This record gives sequence, C-alpha cells and structure tokens, in this order.
Amino acid sequence: MQLFLQRVIGGTRESAFVSVMDGDDVVYIARNGSSRVANTCYVLGARRPAQVSAAGMLMLALREPALADHWLAHCALKAFTWFAIESWDRMRQELAIIQA
Repeated sequence: MQLFLQRVIGGTRESAFVSVMDGDDVVYIARNGSSRVANTCYVLGARRPAQVSAAGMLMLALREPALADHWLAHCALKAFTWFAIESWDRMRQELAIIQA
C-alpha cells in the first residue's frame, strides 16, 4: 500500500491517506506524505465520524442506496462545527452531489 501512496503523492505533491469505514467512523489505516500532516491529527488509527470527513462522505455516497439509507436512519448527525451537516435531508443532498 505504501508504494501506491508514494505514487499518488509523487504525482500530486500532496499527502495521501487510506481509510476504511468502521461503523459510523472512518479509520485511517495508511498515510504517506508531509510530516506536517501529523499536526492535523490524521495519524494512523485516528477515527473521525464519517459525516465530517471527505473520505467518509465519499464512502457513504458510494454505498448501495439501501445501505446509505440504513446508515442515515441509525446515525446521529452531530454538529461538530458551525458548518456541520445536522439534518438527514441535507446529508442526502450532499451525498447526491458527490454521486453526480
């Protein structure tokens, strides 16, 4: 996986991460790139609610519609910041934009 990440950062000159969904969270399992990224708390094993991370939103948008609906029905959308998505209708709209 590190070789793949090295190719990604070689072409983009940006840091790259690999993450997986675990319940309602995204877990970062690999990274490569600038050491300054460690300052943003995206270290290996870090967990973030899916709805507040780009990786989580992408993985939710790519799910089968029934699985995404199940997630929405059981997930508490918490406002972690002033611009966080707090409603299921808005979350569905954002996921539709990502899918488009």
